[in-house]
Amino acid sequence: MFGQQGYWDVIELHDGKIFRGNIIEMTPKNGVRILADDKEVYFFKAEQVKEISKVKMKKSEMKNTDSSPVSSGKSSPKMPQEPRNEYENSGYFAIIESGLLFSLIQDGKPVNDSLRQNAILLNTIQGWHITPNFSVGIGIGAAFQQPTNTFPLSLDFRSHFTSGRIKPFVYAASGIALIIDDTDKLGSIFGDFGLGVKTSFSPSFAFNTSLSYTPYFYALQKGGGSSLKDGYFSIRAGLAF
Repeated sequence: MFGQQGYWDVIELHDGKIFRGNIIEMTPKNGVRILADDKEVYFFKAEQVKEISKVKMKKSEMKNTDSSPVSSGKSSPKMPQEPRNEYENSGYFAIIESGLLFSLIQDGKPVNDSLRQNAILLNTIQGWHITPNFSVGIGIGAAFQQPTNTFPLSLDFRSHFTSGRIKPFVYAASGIALIIDDTDKLGSIFGDFGLGVKTSFSPSFAFNTSLSYTPYFYALQKGGGSSLKDGYFSIRAGLAF
């Protein structure tokens, strides 16, 4: 019986470390959880544990320690669980970001500084995590640029490489950039490909930074359309919820 009055439970690991306290959960297949004498709770997988034993408490330790077992009676011990990663992505998410777009290519040719048409981008993405590291979302934004402003609508796919507090990611999106202040032009079909880093400050709040390249493939106009060979580089930053 673990947690016996007047005795410490002692766990020795294969790496030589020893923990003394009261075992509060244990199963042979999964592992053991111990409330150590430093008042911290530790969990070890079964393959980490070399030996479990008991030592008698000193009188001074018995006075200052409540060594009564956590559970008693006929109830079976609870299955120990791995600590949940509180920064793991799950469920619905929203991203609000802004950035600068720099014109790199027009009509298939590099743009010189005198003809460069830059833009300010505001964008929001509403989506869902299919898995902790993969998500699908819908992007709605506005790009302010002379002589016309555009309003991009896109389908966004994101993949994170880790599940920790700092998550590098890549993304790919595609959609249409609508034009409403030009009587002849309707919009453009575009792609958006980038990489970035998501830094979480809490399970539901994070800061995103990213770099991307956005090519425009096709221009929609009244009465028809035409191919495009324009491209933009962008730097973006925003918040994720």
